[in-house]
Amino acid sequence: MLEKTERNKCLEDIQTEINDNDNETRKIIVIMGGDGSFATTIKFLRTSKDVDAGLNKGKLCFAVLPFGTGNDGA
Repeated sequence: MLEKTERNKCLEDIQTEINDNDNETRKIIVIMGGDGSFATTIKFLRTSKDVDAGLNKGKLCFAVLPFGTGNDGA
């Protein structure tokens, strides 16, 4: 689990990449973990208006690498 400052730094990096005016390159965020990690990460990232805008414009997508105990959803 990332500390709050690390999470915020990651979010800032993602926001910078989304806002870089490169409309031809899709950014992919890969989340490694189980159902809980995936849900928590998506919930956190969706708090950003830039991330939501990037998803809606097709500039950003998520991928999951299942890694955990249950992985029912992942």
